[in-house]
Amino acid sequence: MVHECISAGNELKAWKSRKNGIGFAKDSENLELYSFVDCFEIILCKFGYLLFVGSRDKSIQAWNLKDLKTHFLQKSDVHISWITNLVGLSKNQLLSFGYDGSIKLWDIEFKNLQCISTICLKSIVLDFALNSFHLFTLSGDNIIRMISHSTNKLILKWTVTYFKSQTTAITCNKMNDTVFYCSNKNGWIASLNTKNWKKLNSIKLENFTVLTMKFINNEIYCGLDNGDLIILSSTLKILKVQ
Repeated sequence: MVHECISAGNELKAWKSRKNGIGFAKDSENLELYSFVDCFEIILCKFGYLLFVGSRDKSIQAWNLKDLKTHFLQKSDVHISWITNLVGLSKNQLLSFGYDGSIKLWDIEFKNLQCISTICLKSIVLDFALNSFHLFTLSGDNIIRMISHSTNKLILKWTVTYFKSQTTAITCNKMNDTVFYCSNKNGWIASLNTKNWKKLNSIKLENFTVLTMKFINNEIYCGLDNGDLIILSSTLKILKVQ
């Protein structure tokens, strides 16, 4: 079973775990594609573990991790522009993001992807966060959008511009649909109530900017522009800096 992938240019390498389950095997599987690899995602679905790859030629390709020598599916001209992100929405669904700001929801079928919903935003998606009910997107126009996906349709529910300066990262609690987190280039981090987009808590990091945020085990992991990692509680109290 493949447990780790890395891409560079038009090449993607996949490593298998060792038989004892500790570390990775020395040899890797190479996938040489015809176009630059922009993103990839591994999804467990009814067909097994599938590796999806989004390429600069606007195509999505997939392989079963048990057989990386044979395509499971290929889909061309998925978006008008190249694909920037892929993310599994459920065991049998995939979200794809286009450089033009379009987002598509796909059903994963045998040897095929079936588009079931499309939404077109006005700007490229810079960051996104996902829970069981909503997809949150941060775009280059500094607008945060809350998009419903729970009915197999992508429906825009709310838009907000919280920070006057550029928002840099967003995240959410997958188990709590009412709390949302965002940061801006001036070092501010805020938690918001998604029912009314009012502030719950905030903190300012002096002389630092958060570039990425992830909500893990009721803690927020923030990658800073100086290379440090800061860990916050769900109420934005500093727990650790490393």
